[in-house]
Amino acid sequence: MKINSIRDFRHFILSEDIRMFHTELFPAGYEYSAKEAGYLVWQCRTASMEEKYAAWQWIVDNMPDCEVISQNPESETFPSLHQELRQIIEANDLRIENKEDIGRNLFSGMCPDFPVPFKQYDIVYWYKEPETPLLLEAIYPALPPDKKEELTMDSSDMRALCAWIIEGFIDTDIRRNCLELEGYVKPLTGEERILGLISMFRREKISLWELLHGYKLILAEESVCTAKIELSHNCRPDHTEYLELLGKGWIDT
Repeated sequence: MKINSIRDFRHFILSEDIRMFHTELFPAGYEYSAKEAGYLVWQCRTASMEEKYAAWQWIVDNMPDCEVISQNPESETFPSLHQELRQIIEANDLRIENKEDIGRNLFSGMCPDFPVPFKQYDIVYWYKEPETPLLLEAIYPALPPDKKEELTMDSSDMRALCAWIIEGFIDTDIRRNCLELEGYVKPLTGEERILGLISMFRREKISLWELLHGYKLILAEESVCTAKIELSHNCRPDHTEYLELLGKGWIDT
């Protein structure tokens, strides 16, 4: 991952959707600051340490120095970004098992306001699980200013709060790095459709009655599908009287 300009730091963003969004914003004057570029390098889980050290060295060599003022009053403030990056590079400790620990003191107090193409209640997925849709409940860059003031204002706020559904139950405490999310564009199927219902309800496109009625219908339909599969696997073909009582609709699987 060779760095030739500040815009190349977008390649440390794992989300293709966000990379493309930033690329579209560059002609309008959007650029990363030195602190933001350093943060992008630190949070990227797929870049090698050699790539990270080289990118941080590029910042030292090509960008003006600045303070790193923590947005969280409980975190440390650093008077010189360049000095801290030089110390990290000079240590060059490739033996550290948890690579996120390298630079953690410097960047964990930051909560950069990177623009994202997602809005609250969009359907997205985490880059490692492209077949699992998530309902985006909250994402820092898309929050209104008054909501941002309620947060801890450190790197933990860069984890988007999502919900997913499994066996009819909704888990609303799924947290993912917001820079690793992609827009989910495939049609929702099976019980995943419940996420679509919740998204529509949260956007005030359907009523509470429509949400609950749709939820019950989808669960009932999924229950029937599961029962049909179990029946086809376990019922003996010679049990004709039993199958007749169930009706033809139950033996077409």
